[in-house]
Amino acid sequence: MQAPEHIRDYIQKRIKEIKEGAPGQLSSDGSALCVHGSLGYDCYITPECEAFTEEYELGDDSLPVRNHSRRGQILALVLSANFGNALFAELIPHRTVDASTCGPRAGEGSIKIGRRGRLICEECCGLGWLSIGL
Repeated sequence: MQAPEHIRDYIQKRIKEIKEGAPGQLSSDGSALCVHGSLGYDCYITPECEAFTEEYELGDDSLPVRNHSRRGQILALVLSANFGNALFAELIPHRTVDASTCGPRAGEGSIKIGRRGRLICEECCGLGWLSIGL
C-alpha cells in the first residue's frame, strides 16, 4: 500500500516514543503500533502502513496469532479509524466499481447494540459494501 508520508511519519514517531517509555502498545515483535484493541484481539499498523490483527485467547500465555488476510487488514483499518484514530480512515479501501451494498446491514457496516454500542459487520468488515477479494 502506498501510504501518505504524514501517516508513515506518525506511526514511526509513536513506535519510537513507546520504545522510549511513552504510554502505548506495540505488536508482539515491536514492529507495529497498536491502533485499537478489545478482548481477544488487537489491531496494528506498521510504519509501511501494513495493517493486521493479533488474536489471542484470554488467560492463555501462548503467542497471539497474526491475521494478515485481506479481511484482517480491513478490520484493523476500519476499527482503528472508527474507535482509535481517525487519521487511519485515509487508509481504508475505497468502494470498487464491482462492489455491491452489504445486504445484512443495508450498507451501514455495523450492527447497533443497545443505545450506543456498535459491532462491525462480519460480512463487509465494516466497509458497508462487498467486493471480489474481500
